Amino acid sequence: MNYRTFGKTGWEVSEIGMGGSWFYGRPEEGLLPVSHGVEMVETALEKGVNYFDTAPLYGKGRSEEVMGVALNGVTEPYYLATKVGYFPEPFDYTRDTVLRGFDESLKRLNRDHVDLLQIHEAEKAGWDGIFGTGRALEAMLEIWEQGAATHLGLTGSDLGLMSRVLRETDAFVSVLTFCKYDLVTQEAAAE
Repeated sequence: MNYRTFGKTGWEVSEIGMGGSWFYGRPEEGLLPVSHGVEMVETALEKGVNYFDTAPLYGKGRSEEVMGVALNGVTEPYYLATKVGYFPEPFDYTRDTVLRGFDESLKRLNRDHVDLLQIHEAEKAGWDGIFGTGRALEAMLEIWEQGAATHLGLTGSDLGLMSRVLRETDAFVSVLTFCKYDLVTQEAAAE
């Protein structure tokens, strides 16, 4: 496995990370047991993967539950990322909902902190949902100040919004974008 420095964090992360969006199987096929996802994480760890990304949206929290079980007791260094803004209410970026949702994530993950806490689908939050009084960034900074998240990040597909957010604040150390930067599409690099 090859490793790269992850932005300003100083972390050496595997070039291949593991996302947890399908640990629980496809809804139309029925839920897979937690052990299925645990085996996937264990195999990834054996191959040198040390970056894991999950979210409450993935399987209505099932992905976080899998990560909590799979990473419990792991002694090798790894980095765990999750997201806020979806649970317990879909795409609610108010301070209280973000805090309550993050507390629930920590319970499912069976831990008291995460390495990276990200806004899930920043375009759903919009500018005011991120920066407004009593909104996402305010709550995330509280979480960070309490030591429950080491770093903060953004996810989404609106490259213009995320670029603007990064120019406005240095609170975020990462951007995760889907369908905008891969082997075929390089839009995010240009932005």
